[in-house]
Amino acid sequence: MKNAKQKIGTRKAKPSDSINLGVVEIGKARKAPKMVEIDVTYDDRAEKNLYKTGMRALKHDKKAVISYVITKALEEIAKCKK
Repeated sequence: MKNAKQKIGTRKAKPSDSINLGVVEIGKARKAPKMVEIDVTYDDRAEKNLYKTGMRALKHDKKAVISYVITKALEEIAKCKK
């Protein structure tokens, strides 16, 4: 069992968790000059819950709007290039 390959950043949700986020997987980090890129994938349920959480955060922190808009813009650019 020690030699079994484990996915980094994944775990089973416990029944005691207040919300089941869904499946979020964080892949292997790749080194680049001055930054590390990480592959993150999630299922539809996780996407919906992450979106709700982000919208709640915007109510409390208006500076988060900038980060949210930049992230969405980068996602759209990535979709166009595919």
